[in-house]
Amino acid sequence: MSDHSFTLADQRGEPVSSDDFDGRVVVFEGLIRSTFVLGPDGEVEHAWRNVRAKSHVARVARELGISEG
Repeated sequence: MSDHSFTLADQRGEPVSSDDFDGRVVVFEGLIRSTFVLGPDGEVEHAWRNVRAKSHVARVARELGISEG
C-alpha cells in the first residue's frame, strides 16, 4: 500500500524525511522510506525503516522466509 496522503504515517507517528545538502539539513514533507508487515489484527509485526530500494525486497523475503516472485 502507498500512503500518499500520510494518513497511516500520521496515525503511527512516523517521521518526515530530511537530507543533508552541503552541510545544511533540509527538512521536507515526506516519509523516510519504510516497510511494515501488519498482522491480521492490524498491528505491526515487522518494520524496516530508512531502507534503500535496491535489494530491499530480497531482504524482506529472506527475513520473512518467503520466496521472491
